[in-house]
Amino acid sequence: MMRRMLLASMFLFASLSFAYGGDTTTFEADVVGPAAPIVSIEVPDYVFLPKAVARGAETNRTRIDINNTGNVAVKVTPQLVSGADPIFNYLYFERIQAGPYLQIGSFSYDMDAPGSSGVREGLFYAKLDLENYTGNLDPGNNRRRANVRFIAVAQ
Repeated sequence: MMRRMLLASMFLFASLSFAYGGDTTTFEADVVGPAAPIVSIEVPDYVFLPKAVARGAETNRTRIDINNTGNVAVKVTPQLVSGADPIFNYLYFERIQAGPYLQIGSFSYDMDAPGSSGVREGLFYAKLDLENYTGNLDPGNNRRRANVRFIAVAQ
């Protein structure tokens, strides 16, 4: 019993001597600041506007699904890529089914930052409205195409 007490007191004394001896310990921590803003969206690769159109007519509206896959709220603005068929200057968008249509270049869509799923889903509608189109329509060239770039910027 005496021997155990002697060993215990030696151990305690040795522990205290290290603490009082002035040794230092290095502490290290990973400190994480706010995440860098990431602007990232997903849009369809291809959109078909149904029904043939003629001067003074418009297509049915087409739903466009869009996903915010970044980590911040974004403002998305569709723009025609340079050299696009001028008929697509008459491309219009609306945020909700009953909302006003805005011409390409004047329309933008606000999306909140994604939640815990990492994706915020959104949608809007598009149509081609040729009511005020004054260009020529070639009866032999029925299929028209244009590239639309969706510009996303952090809000």
